[in-house]
Amino acid sequence: AVESLIRKTYKVDTGELHMEDGSGLSKLDSVTSAFMVSLLTSVYNSSIGKRLYSALPSSGEDGTLAYRMGGKLQGRVHAKIK
Repeated sequence: AVESLIRKTYKVDTGELHMEDGSGLSKLDSVTSAFMVSLLTSVYNSSIGKRLYSALPSSGEDGTLAYRMGGKLQGRVHAKIK
């Protein structure tokens, strides 16, 4: 169901995405970096893109990036790390 939603909504090929059971917790789940770039680019350019981007932590400011990439990069990188 998730793969179908990604294909239909964001027009991204899911051939490089393997979801074992849909929980996101299986060690058998896998995704390539090329797939993630395609998906994130498509989502960013969609109607929800700006909301998603602004919801991500900002470098040197908050969340998982609060103590990373300060200085010249402060507030310029939005990302999520483990």
